[in-house]
Amino acid sequence: VVTTTIAMHDLKRRKKDAKADSPRDASYKSNTLSVTITGTVPDTVRASTPMGLMVSGVGVGSVSLSWNPSTDNVGVVGYRIYNSVTNVQLGATTTTSGTATGLAPGTHSFYVKAIDAAGNLSFRSNIVSATVLL
Repeated sequence: VVTTTIAMHDLKRRKKDAKADSPRDASYKSNTLSVTITGTVPDTVRASTPMGLMVSGVGVGSVSLSWNPSTDNVGVVGYRIYNSVTNVQLGATTTTSGTATGLAPGTHSFYVKAIDAAGNLSFRSNIVSATVLL
C-alpha cells in the first residue's frame, strides 16, 4: 500500500495594507488543504527459482520429486510441476515435494516453477529425468 499526501494552497487576497502603494503590494493569506491518496502497488516480482530439483522416487506410472524452497518479496504460495518436453503442467503443490502421476512407461523429464500470491511464476528449475517401468 502506498500513501501520498499532496498539499494545495488556496491564496486569498487580504485587504490592501495601509502602507502599500499599489494592489501588487497587497498581502495574501494562504490556506493549506492536504489530500491523502491511498492505493495498492501491484506485485510484479517473481519468486526465486526453485533449486536442487531431484527425483526422490519412481513408482508404477509415477515419479516423486523434491526441491529446495523458493523465496519471494511477498510470499511463495505453491509450486507447479511441468513436463520439460511438452511444457505441460502435470501437477501443483504447496510444499517442496510432489508427484507426477499417470505416466506411461519410458523416460520422462521434469522441471518446477514457484508461484507467488500475485500469480508471478519463477523461472524454471533444473531439469531432471526418470524412467518409469511397467
